[in-house]
Amino acid sequence: MLFLTVDKKTFNLLYKTPSTPYTPQIPRLGGTVSSTFSSRMPRLINDVQEVSTVRPDAKENMRGVAVIPIVYKSAQYGAILICYNDVHNFTREEQILCDFIGHSAAQAITINRTNSNLKNFKYTLDNTLDSIFIFHPDSLKLLYVNKGALAISGRSRADLLKRNLSDIIIGTGEQGGPGKRYKEL
Repeated sequence: MLFLTVDKKTFNLLYKTPSTPYTPQIPRLGGTVSSTFSSRMPRLINDVQEVSTVRPDAKENMRGVAVIPIVYKSAQYGAILICYNDVHNFTREEQILCDFIGHSAAQAITINRTNSNLKNFKYTLDNTLDSIFIFHPDSLKLLYVNKGALAISGRSRADLLKRNLSDIIIGTGEQGGPGKRYKEL
């Protein structure tokens, strides 16, 4: 499996099965992997001996290959290579499966990165000293409170999350008066 580097200009070998008889080289500009990656569509080569863009070292170790770009929307992550020892006549189902594998791998990576970014964002929110209250726009039910909100209210997270914003902010309910920041809970 080849993955793009952070600068998105070169590939790095991420994983190679123990049974692969050679180490794939970094794709060269205009080569099979690079051009497949640019096209964003899997390239299925029945016989590598008949394709001029396949490197000689690769031709020595395989006959058929599926080059599957790992792309999702505007994100481009790398490519999966499935090599065959013999000439392989790819079926329509295999073509569809390769496309599915590439898109699924890219979606999984995208989801993982998004989840990681959300965790980092939540950590930042949790540890901000300012009070942060996130609430439902219609019901005003509190959905999230950070440590700053807990500290200023003197209540537990569980207690606050049972309440509405109107239960704690002055001027939105029947209690409270000038000079008070929060209602008495």
